Amino acid sequence: MTVLEIVAAPAVVPRGRRTLRGLGVALAIVTGLAALAGVVLLLVLPLLTGATPRTVLTGSMGSALPPGSLAFDRPVDPGALRVGDIATYREPDGHLVTHRIVGIDNGAFEFRGDANPVPDPLPVRSDQIVGRVWFDVPGLGTARNRLLDLRPLLLWLGVAGLATYSVVQIRASLRERRDRP
Repeated sequence: MTVLEIVAAPAVVPRGRRTLRGLGVALAIVTGLAALAGVVLLLVLPLLTGATPRTVLTGSMGSALPPGSLAFDRPVDPGALRVGDIATYREPDGHLVTHRIVGIDNGAFEFRGDANPVPDPLPVRSDQIVGRVWFDVPGLGTARNRLLDLRPLLLWLGVAGLATYSVVQIRASLRERRDRP
């Protein structure tokens, strides 16, 4: 056998390795599709529907919205809200609260967290309603908050990377000028 024949010969992969390679490719495809579906579900779909993600910070909603969940609110006509809906409202001090509607009286809403023994202290007017909870993903709010906390660090890393790249390019340009005859 000549060197050319050895180089041109197809590699023989044992049957077991081909199966493992095929499983690895299939796993990579499934993982990629799952990641794509997650991006669509958690980023694209809410943007297209006007939904706003909000991290649940307390246990006031019990198992319906555990702390660390990411709840997606969609704007809603307050007249469409019913007792039992979970909605978000803005308190007079500006804080957002996501609780269940337990009563409606002459356009004023009474809210209560599922884990709270008594309703929220003040009635909520229609103009305070921000949206109705569309869906939630347990645990994702905590991860989102951690990523948001990293934004300043990522910004500075980007600035440092661009500054380093600039210095390298300037040095290369100066070296190139120096080496010209």
